[in-house]
Amino acid sequence: MDESPSIRITAELRDLAAIRRFVEKAAYRPGANSEVIDDMVIALNEAVTNVIVHGYQNRPGIIEVEVSYDDDSLVVYVRDEAPPFDPTSIKAPDLPPSLEQPIFGGMGIQMMSKLTTEMAYRALPKGGNELTLIRKGG
Repeated sequence: MDESPSIRITAELRDLAAIRRFVEKAAYRPGANSEVIDDMVIALNEAVTNVIVHGYQNRPGIIEVEVSYDDDSLVVYVRDEAPPFDPTSIKAPDLPPSLEQPIFGGMGIQMMSKLTTEMAYRALPKGGNELTLIRKGG
């Protein structure tokens, strides 16, 4: 059985582009659905940004991203060593009654949920987090 491609990278906003490129490349396979890959890259970008900004609070840390397929589903795992946080437990924020009122933050988790088929969280046994993003139709 082939090992799933993964990358360990510093938790810095400047490394987001490298993480996105890695997922685009690792998710490619003959017949892959480019829309599924594009949606997963956006969802992953939101997840990793949340880890960097809120989990590590812009302090040094490591993020590991692993890409695999399970039948027709693209699966991306995001692992970190930040304090435990379950994004699947967060309720979608209330939207303002008017589109003229600005929305500041809080939309990343909702966007991740909309762009994936499923999100699963688990606290890692030795500390840290693992967020699994799944998108069917890969």
